[in-house]
Amino acid sequence: MTSAEQVPAWPEEPTWAKGHAPVPDVATMAEMRAAFLDFFDCNYHPVVRFVMLNGATLHDAQDAAGAAFLDAWERLTRPNGWETIQDPPAWIRTVALRKYRRPTRSSLRVSPVEDIPDAPQPAAPDHGELTTQAQYVLATLRHLDEQTREVMAFHLDGFSSPQIAVHLGITDQKVRDLLRKARKILGRKLGELDQKEGGTR
Repeated sequence: MTSAEQVPAWPEEPTWAKGHAPVPDVATMAEMRAAFLDFFDCNYHPVVRFVMLNGATLHDAQDAAGAAFLDAWERLTRPNGWETIQDPPAWIRTVALRKYRRPTRSSLRVSPVEDIPDAPQPAAPDHGELTTQAQYVLATLRHLDEQTREVMAFHLDGFSSPQIAVHLGITDQKVRDLLRKARKILGRKLGELDQKEGGTR
């Protein structure tokens, strides 16, 4: 799985966005669109998976991810829109999760790049890639409490304990405690699955 450090972040905020230059011209907008699409290409499916790890169905996760990327594009194209985004991969996951947890009519069944000219639609995931064990992990994660599930989802996406702590506003020790709790539950449930599969052979 791609780690948080490997996914591309936003390009550096251009001068115009800080209010020191006119609104961007066509060439600048094209560069912004290309940078956004790179970010989208590397993050869309991981964000969908992240929301699914937090209890969403595939379709609900796709809706939430689409709405989150539309928010990202809107923020990207307005002055001072990037200043508050310190960690784009974590930010986009949090926005998508918020969309899932508090859906609004405008966030349902949206195309994540419908307002961006010449933008490709994301390829549909291969359902065959979801093994029985992966499906069981998803089902097990849905039984964790909300905070534990969110910490585990960030961890599975390659974020470090300190990164998770900063982003969620909890201590590093709390993150480690929640990860231990999640691993214990997952280990027990996956052990039960192994025993069940062993008994059917």
